[in-house]
Amino acid sequence: MTYWFSGGVDKGLCPSITSLRPGSVAQRCDALCAGDRVTAVNGINTSRLKHDEIVSLLRGVEDRAVLELEYPLPNFRKSCSLHWG
Repeated sequence: MTYWFSGGVDKGLCPSITSLRPGSVAQRCDALCAGDRVTAVNGINTSRLKHDEIVSLLRGVEDRAVLELEYPLPNFRKSCSLHWG
């Protein structure tokens, strides 16, 4: 796998990407980040799956995995320095 994740219903955590293998396609594509929540794999909702079931889904992918993700947005107020007057 080109990324690692933690979580699952049996772990009490939302399935989330924990790290990306350096130099992998997942890292180079700039679409995945550590901390992104994996809500579905190829259309299968992961919210009620155990960790091992999610691993099986990911390992069963042959050519292409479609991941649905939730990710934190940057805090606009902290990152924006625009002043309106």
